[in-house]
Formats: sequence, C-alpha cells, structure tokens
Amino acid sequence: MPKLTKILLTLAVCAMGSSASFGTAPDDDALLVDLLFPESASWQTLADLPEPDPSWLARQLERIRLFHRLSPETKSGPCSTIGRLTGDSTYRASGLFRVLDVDADGTKDLLYSGGSPCAEAPVTLIWMHAWPDVTDRAPLQFPFELLKVQPGPDPNMVLAKPGCCGDPMTSYLSSRLSRPHSGTQFAIDTRMELPSPNLEIPTAETRFTAESELVLRSEPTVNDAYDASQSDFAGRAVFGNVSRKYMRGVTARVLGSVTDPQGARWSLVAVDRSHLPQVFYEAWPADVGWVAR
Repeated sequence: MPKLTKILLTLAVCAMGSSASFGTAPDDDALLVDLLFPESASWQTLADLPEPDPSWLARQLERIRLFHRLSPETKSGPCSTIGRLTGDSTYRASGLFRVLDVDADGTKDLLYSGGSPCAEAPVTLIWMHAWPDVTDRAPLQFPFELLKVQPGPDPNMVLAKPGCCGDPMTSYLSSRLSRPHSGTQFAIDTRMELPSPNLEIPTAETRFTAESELVLRSEPTVNDAYDASQSDFAGRAVFGNVSRKYMRGVTARVLGSVTDPQGARWSLVAVDRSHLPQVFYEAWPADVGWVAR
C-alpha cells in the first residue's frame, strides 16, 4: 500500500524558487482533505479554477512589478517574493496563477498559490479586483498553499502548510479568508499510510471516547520497537509507528476504518487540539492517525 506522499512540495525545488507544481495533490491527499473537512467536499479546488489568458497575465504581472517597486512599503533585501514572481518568466508559465471572483463581488481576482521563490515553503497571494487590470492595492498574502475555496463575502478556504527541512509534518487548516491563521487545524505525518481502496468511510459523523489510553499510530499495525535513527533525528525517544499517546477519556472523530489481514479492526481518527493537555507522550505532533479498536 503506498505511503501518503510528501504533500504539496518538493523541498529542493522550492528552495530554488521553481515553478514546480503545488496543488496537484494525489488522490489519497484529496481524500484526506475531504475526510478532515467534510463541509469542503463541494468547494472548488485550485486545479478547478481557470488559468488567466497569457497576454492578460503578462500585462498584470508587469503592472504588479511596477507597483511593487514604487511602493513605500517595499523593503530591500536579497529576495522579494512579489519581485521574483513578477520578474521571472518561469512563474508566468507555471500554471500556478488562477482567476476567480473570490469574494463574490462581481469582479475577478488574481491568485497565485505555490512555491515561494524566497523560502522553503508555500505562499498564496490574492490580488483583489484584478479585472480588467490590477490596482496598486497590496495583495493578500499568507504562508500556506490554497487547496480549496468557497467564494463568498468572507470566503472559506482549505489551506496546507508543509514542514520545512525534513520535518515530516504537514498542517491542514480550514478557515475564512479574513482569518487565514485561525480555524480548524490538524497536523498530519506525511509518512502516514492511507489505504484508500479499502478504507470504509462512515456515512455520518462518528466519534468515540477512549476507555483507556489512546495510541495514535502512522500505520494500522502495532510497532513499538525503539527506533534509534528516528530518535536521533527527532531529538527524543521514538518508538516504532507511535505518534502520540493520550490519556483515557479523549474523544476522537472516526474518518475511516479497515480490517487488517489478521482480522484486527483499525480506525483512522482525528483528535481535536482541545485534547493537547491530555497528551502524555509525543514522538511527532500528529493530530491524525490510526488506533486499534
């Protein structure tokens, strides 16, 4: 069964500011987003949004570059995200620029969501009221990748932020455009196994309360062996596929279930961050994982 892919980035390429594709999440990743945020199932994905006309985009990027250079808020430095995005022709042809009336006010907006030219991280920028031409208003900017959006006066979004520099954790966030750093958030270990062909997804929201300690694992199998290599990397004791251990009494939401070859039942669960005070062991700060039922 394939491992959940390294979500939404190739670190080396991002560090170079490449136009490599973010937002082309494989099927397992798309399924995971829908399981975590079922309300977003009908929202538009970034890949669903139309690309701008190339000649129109070229004109707008030149206008943005000029506005950026003349802005009194522009800071000089070794790298400017907007300067690189508008000045490097590879971004123009990257397929990462999209158009959408994000705030449903009748005017198209211009979006970029992908690798940051200046950091090993994603970035999303939205130039509001970009039609027929962008204005000198600074774009909305936040250090996440935009996965899904529901247009409206205060749009809903699903965002993702991969870990940096070998960190296996990726954070998923469902929030409003006016508050992109708040909302419902879950951290995922990108090495987590997601057997989507065999995953039994509940038809209604299902929760359970742990009657003993809850052990969150990255795979639907028991492995408690001390891992010296991962312990050295993490700077703490890591045991097999254990991500976290919670005290008895925590409530978890069931995202799906499988039966292993030995007939044991496993559930993929998400644990709300309100239960963080009940964590008594943590190898990786994952809010989602497998538990034996």
